[in-house]
Amino acid sequence: FAPSLLDFSEEQNTRRRTFVKIGRINVSIIQGTIAEETVDVIVNSVNRDLDLETGLGSKALADAGGNAIQKECCEKYPNGITKNEVAVTNGGNLKCRKVYHVTLPKWEMNNKQAIETATTNCLTEAHKSCVNSLAFPPFGSGYLNYPDEELTDAMLQSVMNFEQLQHLTRVPIKSIVIVCHSTQNSVF
Repeated sequence: FAPSLLDFSEEQNTRRRTFVKIGRINVSIIQGTIAEETVDVIVNSVNRDLDLETGLGSKALADAGGNAIQKECCEKYPNGITKNEVAVTNGGNLKCRKVYHVTLPKWEMNNKQAIETATTNCLTEAHKSCVNSLAFPPFGSGYLNYPDEELTDAMLQSVMNFEQLQHLTRVPIKSIVIVCHSTQNSVF
């Protein structure tokens, strides 16, 4: 990402953190569990069928958030979602108001555009809903095999592009947290 950004790291509460300021948006990359984040929206990378029992991240959110999230997915999106769609559900028992569900294809050379599109689609939905804070997983880092260095750069580039577009609006997104599993040291 652009070298003009303010970038610094620190250790805090045994969770590794990287902070980046992109315009008016504070971005934190942390190690932790996304289901424990207190934000307006938690983003979930899931299969097209919105089956929250598949994938470690989706399952963790379903376990922590309760059955209401899966039930709402089935009721509102009986045919699942397309690759550029954002499914929106309530947060159930999670410490968030909403969960945004998106789907990504498996990694192929030079398809980091899929990460940028998914990130931008979530930011656009958040902006329309006057959301101030979001927590993202590092898209595609699990069974989809996206390289850590590609996904972090793509997500931050999407935030930079989006921030330039929302620059003139009154209700900006203020905070984004990318929550990585404790084994994802190469993301930092």
